[in-house]
Order: sequence, then C-alpha cells, then structure tokens
Amino acid sequence: MTTDVKKTESVVSEYYEDELSMLEAKRNTLFELVQGIYKKSLTVDTDDISRESFLDAIDTIEEIRLEFKEVVNEHNRTMLRSKITTVPNYQPIIAFEDLYCRIRRGRKHRDWSVVFHNVSSPTLVYWSND
Repeated sequence: MTTDVKKTESVVSEYYEDELSMLEAKRNTLFELVQGIYKKSLTVDTDDISRESFLDAIDTIEEIRLEFKEVVNEHNRTMLRSKITTVPNYQPIIAFEDLYCRIRRGRKHRDWSVVFHNVSSPTLVYWSND
C-alpha cells in the first residue's frame, strides 16, 4: 500500500469515528430524555408539580421518537459505509419503543379526573368602571 492510500484510509476512518461518536452521543441523549419522561410518568399522581412536569415533557415525545429513529438509521448507515459492520443494529429502537409504549399506555389509561381533583379554576375578576 502506498503512503497516499494509507493517509486517505486514515482520514476516512477518522471521519467515520467522529460521525459515529456524534450519532452515539445524540442517540444516548434522546434515550435519556425518554427515560426521564418515563420516570416522570411514574410520579405524575404524587403532586401538582410532578403532574405539570410530566405534561410538559410528554408534549415532546413524538418529536423525540422520530428523531431517535432517524439517528439510529443514520448510525446504522454510517456503520455500514465504514465497513465496521455488515449487519444493522435496531436493538436501541426496541428499547426505546418499550419505554414509549409504557408512557403512552400510562397516559391513555390514567384517570385524569383523579389527577386534576385538586386543581382549582382561576378566579375571575370583573372590571367595573363604577
């Protein structure tokens, strides 16, 4: 092998290593986000702050899910292009979907009337020009 070919392979290898490191970090962060939402779903009935925190977090779960799948697909494509592997790995999606389904099931079957029983309606103030 010539020196130029070795240099080219080294540059390509470094590119894939950098790309894979970024994709893995992003994948892990997105998974941590859904784990956090799942943990919040377990404490949603404890108090108003927990409930509000869960409801705020659940608003982003669909976007997180789509982005997670895109990142896993890109990670697999990069692994295949770099010749690191010849078999894509979709195990992370299985783990993600397990948490996602638990969150959705809990959200769907929760008795929100019990969760919101202590929430008072805002007081209406009437303006008078008297």
